[in-house]
Amino acid sequence: MNKNKGFIKLITGQTIANIGDTIYIVVIIMSVFSWTNSVFATSLIPVLVTGGTVVAGFISPVITSRFRLEQVLKISQFCKTLLLFFMTFYLYLRGSTMNLLVLYSLVVMISCVDGCSEPISRALIPIYVKKEKLIQANGIFNSILQIVSIGSWMLGTSLLIFFFHLSVDLV
Repeated sequence: MNKNKGFIKLITGQTIANIGDTIYIVVIIMSVFSWTNSVFATSLIPVLVTGGTVVAGFISPVITSRFRLEQVLKISQFCKTLLLFFMTFYLYLRGSTMNLLVLYSLVVMISCVDGCSEPISRALIPIYVKKEKLIQANGIFNSILQIVSIGSWMLGTSLLIFFFHLSVDLV
């Protein structure tokens, strides 16, 4: 399994994508709250992310039945990257005058595209790994992604505190 380049590329790509996703969500949540001072407007971000992911769960089987898994994964990650660049550009140009509806729409689109990659990456593991190593590979894949998820939330929050000079009260 350690010599399998496909599995290593998959786990590396998903790790990098998950780090980026978490940092992007932390930044969007902080930005919406700082622009609106509204807990409701801010709390819609995780709801929209989850909603977009659920929609993708229904759409991805239709897409993957017509195209190769690797192709769909690459295209979905490319589209997500383009949408993230567009969102960054939009926020840079609009700043505090941005339209929340546009931002929410971008969040949903990014989540839909990203939601396709989760089941696809899981479906690729049996293709890249021999059957007798499948449980081990799934365990490694899940463990690494969970560790990265926890670390990414800490990293994202730490970066916000550092760059935006936020104070943190632990009481």
